Amino acid sequence: MKLSNEEKQAILDSCEDESLKVIRYLQEQETKQKPYNLAMLIFTIISATGAVIAAVTGILMYFQ
Repeated sequence: MKLSNEEKQAILDSCEDESLKVIRYLQEQETKQKPYNLAMLIFTIISATGAVIAAVTGILMYFQ
């Protein structure tokens, strides 16, 4: 009896422990999160820079 690679992989996947499945799922989710986290970091830096500029402008306008 010959098994295709897909069938072999299906058998291996069914034999895996549940904890291994959870670990694999979390690793996949972490990989998917990286671009999102980078985008959020960039937007946060831009927002913080804008807040600092607004604060400095407000202080300068107060003294004029």
